[in-house]
Amino acid sequence: MPFEPDEVIWATLLSSCSVHKNVEIGRVTAERLLDLNPDNAGYHVALSNLYASEGRILHCSCDKTSP
Repeated sequence: MPFEPDEVIWATLLSSCSVHKNVEIGRVTAERLLDLNPDNAGYHVALSNLYASEGRILHCSCDKTSP
C-alpha cells in the first residue's frame, strides 16, 4: 500500500476476519488496533466473539455482584 493503514482500515479488516472466521489474522489485527486505541472496548469484544465462533471460550474471573 502506498500509505500506512489507519484505525479504520484495521477495524474493517477485523470485521472481515469475523465474517470469514479467520482467527489468526483477526488476532494480529486486534493487536494492532489495541496498540492504536487501547481504550476501545469494541475491539476486545470483536476479538472475543471471533474466538467464541471457533469454540475458543475465554475464561475470566469476574465479580458479577452488584453494588
